Amino acid sequence: VLFVGAISPVYTMLESKPKNLKPMERYANELEPLGKCGIIGDWWHSYICSVAHPDKVLSTPHQDDWAYTRNPQRATQVAAMDTIYIVKDGWLDDFPDTMQQSGYKFRRHGNGFHLGNWDLCQYINEGKVE
Repeated sequence: VLFVGAISPVYTMLESKPKNLKPMERYANELEPLGKCGIIGDWWHSYICSVAHPDKVLSTPHQDDWAYTRNPQRATQVAAMDTIYIVKDGWLDDFPDTMQQSGYKFRRHGNGFHLGNWDLCQYINEGKVE
């Protein structure tokens, strides 16, 4: 009875409702080639991106998700970085050419791409909005 009880949830996940059992940390490890960068997205996607390398990948929710921002200083720190990546999952339909976040203006650099478990696009910091 214990054996069947322990195995049946895993069997159900794999066979009835197939899901990927890959830990989110492994997805976050795939962001390592981006180097030291900032990530802005919706609250879940932004924070989970920095799980594997919090010293290299700084992240914060976008300014419209301000209620979920754990550290307002971190939001300013991320926005002040030269290069950031925007995660559109759960937030945007497509990547705009320019955008403003936390008092800074950003210009899209290149096209969006899929890395880890996210749709990302690189943005270049054009300075503070006046």
